[in-house]
Amino acid sequence: MIALAQNRIAMRLRAGLACSLPLLLLLPLPATGAGACAVPVIPRITHAGPNLNPQTVYLLDTSAYAGALCNDGSPGGYIFRPGSGHGVQRWIIELQGGAECEDNATCARRARSLISTKGLISGVSRGGTLDGILSTDASVNPDFYDANAVRVLYCSSDFWTGSRKPVSSPFSRRNAAATWYFRGRAIAMAVLRDLAGKGLVSATEVLLTGDSAGGVGIVLDANDLVPLAPPAARTFVAEDAGFTLDIGAFDPHSPKTGYVSGAQPTPGEIILSQGHAFWGGRGDLPCTTAATTAAERMLCYNTAYVISALYVAPPVFATEALDDLAQLRDDGLPPGRPAPGSPEAVYAAAFAQAMTTALEAAGPENSVYAPYAFIHQMFTGKGDVLEAFDTLHSFAQNDSVTPQQAVGRWYLDPCKAKQRIGTTLEPPGRQHAATGLW
Repeated sequence: MIALAQNRIAMRLRAGLACSLPLLLLLPLPATGAGACAVPVIPRITHAGPNLNPQTVYLLDTSAYAGALCNDGSPGGYIFRPGSGHGVQRWIIELQGGAECEDNATCARRARSLISTKGLISGVSRGGTLDGILSTDASVNPDFYDANAVRVLYCSSDFWTGSRKPVSSPFSRRNAAATWYFRGRAIAMAVLRDLAGKGLVSATEVLLTGDSAGGVGIVLDANDLVPLAPPAARTFVAEDAGFTLDIGAFDPHSPKTGYVSGAQPTPGEIILSQGHAFWGGRGDLPCTTAATTAAERMLCYNTAYVISALYVAPPVFATEALDDLAQLRDDGLPPGRPAPGSPEAVYAAAFAQAMTTALEAAGPENSVYAPYAFIHQMFTGKGDVLEAFDTLHSFAQNDSVTPQQAVGRWYLDPCKAKQRIGTTLEPPGRQHAATGLW
């Protein structure tokens, strides 16, 4: 049975919140007995020229991977670009993000590209841009530009955790409850098996990553995916914008509680509980195996809990904005940066404090990069809530570090846990030339 409240992580969470509001779900956490980190140190990452290899979409063979299907029954797939030079045995495998749906109404609003691979031609289509940690631009991605790059296409709408098949046909956009597949974990596992034939079997280094919904997925699927990497490979997990904070919704009528609603369940709990029932899946494997009640099994969907409880063997690298715009929107905050002094700004500050406490509890075994900024993803893309991989952020230690520098330095010696958590809200649009190292 999952042990209660006497382990070090639970005490740290409670200590961090003792003088504030009951913002964070106080989780019962197990003593996992995880062994000491043993990932070998590498002195540097070497390169031998540019990576000019093209990227190509591959769709999974349904005769070999019968259950690895998108929401509409089309085959799961991935974008693959081979490595070059000294990067041929280094692999960066990313689970794509794209939110989720947990009922007929939210599923009906999903973009076609997030529920289907129809229109893609295996071995011919190129797919979308591989950027950030998957980019071939050495000025943006100097550590991994020549590595084998894989983006597993997100078309299951289930945080990569579902296992449900439809009970009727044909596929209907408006009847996800009866006619959709939710097979995210099966897709991710099938892709790693399929990549064996493209060189993964010879990998010496494997970094499993994901952004947003993919960040959630890579944490919850880590114990399913790591065993599929070559046994001798240096393999670990780095998530981006997938550290889930459970906090009360924004309530403009509750100034005495920092505009944090005390209503239960919280928005995060609603999404995960509805999704669990809708997708027919599970959270982290060893956590779920240890759970003895439905409530404990639900905790196994919470990535903050799974990481802090060491269910995913360290070292894990967690990248998270303290004011994660996507999570703030889920909690009811209007889009955009709040006006200073407004109820929305007060709530955002409370959210950032609770996120800080949760991230601090992820250590000392794991590493954290968490600027105090209103953004979402940092490993891939640039846009509405996405920030460039080489954007500079400042931290309390009077240093300035980009996400690229942070993950690159960690990658060399991931057992030497490093934490950078912002303490000062940065001005909008802050970007500088990169200086300093992790």
